Amino acid sequence: MTPILFVANSEKRYHYFSQIASVLEGRASVMRQELPLLKTLIRMWKKIPTDEQELQRIHKIRQRINYPIFARSPFLGRCYDAICLAAERARFHYYFEIFNQARLEKIVVWNGQKQPYLTVVKAAEAAGKRIVYMENGLLPKTTTADFHGVNGNNCLPREPQFYSQLSLNIDQQEGDIQLTVRQPSKHKSTHFESSVNVPSHYIFVPFQVPSDTQIVVHSPWIHSMEQFFEELLTVQKSLRKTLGDKAPYFVFKEHPSYKGDFSHLHNRDPHCIFANANNTQELIQNAQAVITINSTVGLESLLLGQKVITLGNAAYTVDGVVLQASNSTTLKNHVENVFSWQPDQSLRQQFIEFLKQSYCVEGSWEDNITDASEDHLLGMKNRLLECDDLAQRLAEYNNC
Repeated sequence: MTPILFVANSEKRYHYFSQIASVLEGRASVMRQELPLLKTLIRMWKKIPTDEQELQRIHKIRQRINYPIFARSPFLGRCYDAICLAAERARFHYYFEIFNQARLEKIVVWNGQKQPYLTVVKAAEAAGKRIVYMENGLLPKTTTADFHGVNGNNCLPREPQFYSQLSLNIDQQEGDIQLTVRQPSKHKSTHFESSVNVPSHYIFVPFQVPSDTQIVVHSPWIHSMEQFFEELLTVQKSLRKTLGDKAPYFVFKEHPSYKGDFSHLHNRDPHCIFANANNTQELIQNAQAVITINSTVGLESLLLGQKVITLGNAAYTVDGVVLQASNSTTLKNHVENVFSWQPDQSLRQQFIEFLKQSYCVEGSWEDNITDASEDHLLGMKNRLLECDDLAQRLAEYNNC
């Protein structure tokens, strides 16, 4: 018996989780994420048995990026923080009581890195329950279910030897890869109207959403897109001194989902071009290399056979597969050497095949909300019960 509780944070995910629970044959149930009003007022003033500052840290950073007024006005910021803390205290105690009293072993949450989902995770940890983190899959048309976390916290080994020693059935004909086209936010339509001509030699640089946990949590030294741009502008100027006209341009693209814009950076330097309306797949394929903090575009670039430099904690930062830059000096050196550097193609293929065959659950959760395929449900069932290929391979590796 493995009692599993899914905590759904939206109506769509409630229906999706319900389908997975149905194939677990009475071993799982689903609850909507909620906060009953009557008991909330009492719980708001009761401290929680965890670091309250750490519980709020990520949320504070994200909200000051999303709503700059809280950064400009310390008073408003403190008021907002106090309200949020009271709400998260109430949420913690509500879920802790449920998790602690029920005979549960695993709590399934979506993402779990930001509020209010992080509070649910902390309550589950305090109650001594294991947590399963779900998220959009690393590969197109897949879903992630991971007992360690998502993005930079996931269970994927970062050691090259793990992938090099795998015995996998590799299809030498990878076929045509078509990436998912992300539609721009309606707030950015004026900046995504028409494509631009890009130079023949360039490095592609995709921006990310500044308030996303990929930046706030998993980017140790790059904390904003402005800083990202300035670092690369410095590298660009250095390259022009040494390579002259042979120096590559940097072609940037803002993240389509970000409601703000970076128009103040667009004309800073003629060798730094913004191509917001251009097709991302074409920008990747025609580039000499791709530089990213830890974006999904980095993994998509690996799928398309591109050279990749990462600056943050990425699930695909494996030595030999990508180049990792942990500071300004290393970034400059990697950019200068990326044209002569060759990734280990065998290792890259092993890594990608492991994602396909073992790590990613086939089928996007959004395509399986109301009429999930049998293969997807079986994949999720085996992942949650830890009887799939991923669990076996990780157990063998950890026991070595």
